[in-house]
Amino acid sequence: MVLFKTVLSALNISSKTTVFQLLFLVWRNPKRFSKIFQLHQEITPSLRLKKKEADAIVNELHGNFCRRCGYCAPCEAGINIPAMFIAEGYYTRYKMVGYAETYYSKQPVKASACIQCGKCLDRCPYHLPIIEK
Repeated sequence: MVLFKTVLSALNISSKTTVFQLLFLVWRNPKRFSKIFQLHQEITPSLRLKKKEADAIVNELHGNFCRRCGYCAPCEAGINIPAMFIAEGYYTRYKMVGYAETYYSKQPVKASACIQCGKCLDRCPYHLPIIEK
């Protein structure tokens, strides 16, 4: 939808235009719409780069990420497990080291307080390696 609105904006066409109306306009005025092909050539490389970045994150995670459902709670040691995963994500995936450290420092109970009872592992519906992380 965003791309559709971007194309309409680049062609100075109202955003209320439907796809059918746009196709009719292209059919009636092919020269006016040559901008679409220029826009496509400009946007496509950046979209491919973004897709590569997204694919790399997906491959790295392989479903191995916290969805913050909270089923792992309550932690026997009082650790906010989803918050630990949030801090870890900011630190490793997004490279927001300063923010991750600040976020982690604000947690009242740190991950190092884990007593490795394993109850969180049994409760996690995604079978995440909570204690390892």
